[in-house]
Amino acid sequence: MVKVNIPRKEVTIIMFKIIISKRADLLAKLYDLYHAPQIQENLPYHILYIGDLSEIVYYGYVFEKYSLWDKLFDTLIEKKNDYEAKKYLENLDKVNLYKWDLIEAELGLFSEKFTKMYNDYNRKIRDMLSKILPIKKYFEEEYLILGFNPGRGVLGSTLRINLEEKYIVNTLFIGINTTPEKSLDLYIHELLHGLIRLNNINIPDEVEEEFISTLCPEGYLSELLGLSETINVSEGSLQAYIHSYFAEKMYEKMDLLKYLELKAKNHYM
Repeated sequence: MVKVNIPRKEVTIIMFKIIISKRADLLAKLYDLYHAPQIQENLPYHILYIGDLSEIVYYGYVFEKYSLWDKLFDTLIEKKNDYEAKKYLENLDKVNLYKWDLIEAELGLFSEKFTKMYNDYNRKIRDMLSKILPIKKYFEEEYLILGFNPGRGVLGSTLRINLEEKYIVNTLFIGINTTPEKSLDLYIHELLHGLIRLNNINIPDEVEEEFISTLCPEGYLSELLGLSETINVSEGSLQAYIHSYFAEKMYEKMDLLKYLELKAKNHYM
């Protein structure tokens, strides 16, 4: 667990905690199974319900059917002490994951590298975010679940946000050749989704993903922060305006939404 002092008008303590465990990995994957749009569109669930997979998939079915996700995640990060949730999490611990001890050790080593990078970049990230968007508030607690991705690169998961208590739960699945830079880049992307809601920033739902993806990962904000040497964003009218905003260093004069209002009065933003 890391506590970071952020100097503002009032000093706020930001708590950042990384969670690595079998129960956390499985819970995050099950939540994705039911709530990640790309999975819902492409994966027929019934095919998974075979052999050893049937046990874990059944747990997901129960969690979704009885809306247990909030209890489970809040118990996992120790915000609640719910008896039912604790029993289910204990059951997840009993599920066999091949070579989990080795995977957990790798995630632990990666956690150390990520934590160092988070600390090194934390102030710079928040300074830039406060320039490019009307962000006045930050989450008081940030939780990051590190899970295992057997493929290449790093994958994000569906974000969990508690606006009332000002905490956020992010998940990154770490795979082959994942670097702390790419992981932090994606972490900022997911964090932005939460900060937009926490600060009541008016960005239409239908363009929010495109808007944030133009910033990071591998976007214009990523390059400015030094997390990516390349820009890899979809071309379009929104991308062109955001490109000029960063190229002209307009973030020193106004936030990005004000810039878009001035430059693109007829734009869908």
